Amino acid sequence: MSTTNDRLKFEEIQNFFKNISSFAGRENSGTDEDVMPEGYGEFGLEITNPIPVYTILGNKLYLDRLRTVNGEKLYYERIGSMTAPNIPSIIDGYSIYVQGEKIATLYICPYNKKNSEKAPKGFYLVS
Repeated sequence: MSTTNDRLKFEEIQNFFKNISSFAGRENSGTDEDVMPEGYGEFGLEITNPIPVYTILGNKLYLDRLRTVNGEKLYYERIGSMTAPNIPSIIDGYSIYVQGEKIATLYICPYNKKNSEKAPKGFYLVS
């Protein structure tokens, strides 16, 4: 259960990342949509159609909300940063595990204006 103090810490971290983005000239970059307009291929499952999120912290917040269609909690491991010819920003790859078995690789682009509310095929987002 979140406390008021937890929420304040979260907002402080989000503001920190927002300030860094602004300083780096990225405040006007990325999309505010649930999918990247230049993406193609299977959403989140192909590097050419990564999941848009806001900041590196957004990667964690998004992945922590993701579940399999059977409601199973996921475990994830970052496999590195990469690029795709149609995406102007860096993409982070994550190996996705359920009960110790790798079930997918997801691609996330953290240089956008919000966290997507769309889940890749075979997954859903909890509130």
